[in-house]
Amino acid sequence: MINRLLCKCYQPDAEKWLAATPYITQYLAAQVYEVIVPDEEVEYFEAIASHPWQVVPESRYLPAPFGKAWVAEFLDPSVRYRAGWYWQQLVKIAALARGEDSDLNVIWEGDVIPLRPIEFEGEDGKIIYFVDPFESTRQRCDYQDSIDRLLTLPINFRHSFIFPGFPMRSLWVRELLAKIEENSNQNWQVSIMKSVTNTSPIGFSEVQLLGNYVYNFKDIQIAIQLMNWLRLGTEFLQRVNNISADFDRYAKAFACISFEEWTGKFTIDSVEQVRMIEFIYQFSKIYPQATIIQIGANQVVKDDFLHDVLMIEDFNSTVLLIEPIAFYADQLRADYGHRSQVKIMQLACGASHQTRILYSIPPEIADHMDGDGPTNGWAHGSGSFDRETIVRGIHANEFRGAEYRAAIPIFLESIIESEVEVVPLSSIPESKNHESLFLIIDVQGAEMEVLAGIDCNHPPKYILIEDDQGQDHSRAMADFFKSHNYRYIMGNWNRLYEFMGNIDS
Repeated sequence: MINRLLCKCYQPDAEKWLAATPYITQYLAAQVYEVIVPDEEVEYFEAIASHPWQVVPESRYLPAPFGKAWVAEFLDPSVRYRAGWYWQQLVKIAALARGEDSDLNVIWEGDVIPLRPIEFEGEDGKIIYFVDPFESTRQRCDYQDSIDRLLTLPINFRHSFIFPGFPMRSLWVRELLAKIEENSNQNWQVSIMKSVTNTSPIGFSEVQLLGNYVYNFKDIQIAIQLMNWLRLGTEFLQRVNNISADFDRYAKAFACISFEEWTGKFTIDSVEQVRMIEFIYQFSKIYPQATIIQIGANQVVKDDFLHDVLMIEDFNSTVLLIEPIAFYADQLRADYGHRSQVKIMQLACGASHQTRILYSIPPEIADHMDGDGPTNGWAHGSGSFDRETIVRGIHANEFRGAEYRAAIPIFLESIIESEVEVVPLSSIPESKNHESLFLIIDVQGAEMEVLAGIDCNHPPKYILIEDDQGQDHSRAMADFFKSHNYRYIMGNWNRLYEFMGNIDS
């Protein structure tokens, strides 16, 4: 049984923590429940906390001179806004270290609701660490560099220990901290902060450090289990209290659901890419009969959202890839034709049945259009009913160097025409599964035509659409989604919308 279950919380997240507390005490049995808060917020939390929760100030675990200001001194000015994020990880480590040697303490994120009982100790006495199959697809992060500087580990665990609940024996934490201090001849708090890449907003992860330590040095005393959890609870449900209305659906798919605030935390494109991939993957878990249709699928050949989702081992939703250009349709068949759940159709989607001229860049020319970089094969994504869209795309990439700019006349001359069949989405049988349909649209300026082909009486549950054709085009799409009762969820160049139900229903 858990000795101490520890939640770290700040006043802005108090509503989420309060909503989570009845689920935490119901599904996570512990002798003691603590919420650890900033010293100046103790009185506030004492007023809202109820039995069996104990309110504990941060200074009980890390007294002065430690604090957010102290942490900020180790960080580059450009990332000092993240000092609180680094600080709360040190507090969690210190809290886990308290107790008798055999005590099992668990850090549980205060904005996460457990949806079923979760056991952190097996009948054989082994401590159970949960890893997420999606998290395991992520690339190496800056926090791995911190781990390498702190410890010499024989094995780097290939999965991620980032899961809302993290257990540790008190003795194990103290042994790790002693090892860090022995290696550095400094106290562990200073050692950790000095190990961080000080210009990184994500230069340290307490659970990755602790998890890799136990994996290497306590391997016969632990067990690793896969566990799905929903990280994007805010994006799916908007508010934490909305979970009660659809609890059973989410409980069937996930062990817990996080209401972490991502919006505004980062603006870098790679983070948006990860969030979109994760959203599509978790959508497939919430809706077991889900269908995913991508219109304009040539990017699935190499590096788009759906390509990465299809690489996840346990992803098994029905997928329809619609691509009008023969070369890329053939590539899609070569890559995915062996997978029974994936279907490829060579055609285009629009407002009605017709035959139209499609403009594109030949693959053999597109191969040579990366110039000085980045090397991303951007020109292979070019195909449009509007020749000027292709022309604008070629000129928009003049930053790729002098050699590229000199070759622009050749690129423009190479644009080819081909006749393609166009059908409305409403005529495609797979679109009838609208209540669990995820539609992805990447059609280089023809977005409004594709949207016009949707059966508005049976609209897709989610639509992910590219938005890079200028303000007038963006306004037209925004008007469509507003008038059809879609809410914007997230994304900049690729924008994700959810259908909220018929207005007159």
